[in-house]
Amino acid sequence: MKRYLRLATLATIVGVAAVAVTACGHHRHDTPQEKAEWVIKKATRKLDLNADQQAKLKDVTDIFVQQHNERKTQRHQHFESVLTQITSPELDKAAIQSMFDEHQQHMAALAPAVIDKVAVFHASLNNEQKQELAEKLEKMKKYHHDDDYSYKEMIPFFGAYERQDLTTHR
Repeated sequence: MKRYLRLATLATIVGVAAVAVTACGHHRHDTPQEKAEWVIKKATRKLDLNADQQAKLKDVTDIFVQQHNERKTQRHQHFESVLTQITSPELDKAAIQSMFDEHQQHMAALAPAVIDKVAVFHASLNNEQKQELAEKLEKMKKYHHDDDYSYKEMIPFFGAYERQDLTTHR
């Protein structure tokens, strides 16, 4: 079961990363649908997707939009529950664990559908598009503060600061 959860989590991360790779800009979208449309538009431009590939990517984004909408109420309930826990005299560990368990069960149930859609989209990409996508993922990894990445390369105004200096002055 652990292996399945790890695989499901990895596949979900790959799916989200595929969407996020094209959505790394600081753009504001009012709805998940608008964000999904923007992702498809940007991926189409960056990866030179054809109509069939766009439709397959739309299938992937549709799952995320659908799940976002379905889980919205639950997210608000969990947030309220966490706020209640924080202000209580003693933290109810069982309640917090229950929320985590529920979320993991949901992710495990969602994973097969996401993996299938991501696999179909992946299979539709040619080698050049896959390489471009991999490069975008590497770039995204760098911008998300990979430990092997120098901050000096990412943000020029850090100047002569060393990586150690940045971590000690946070």
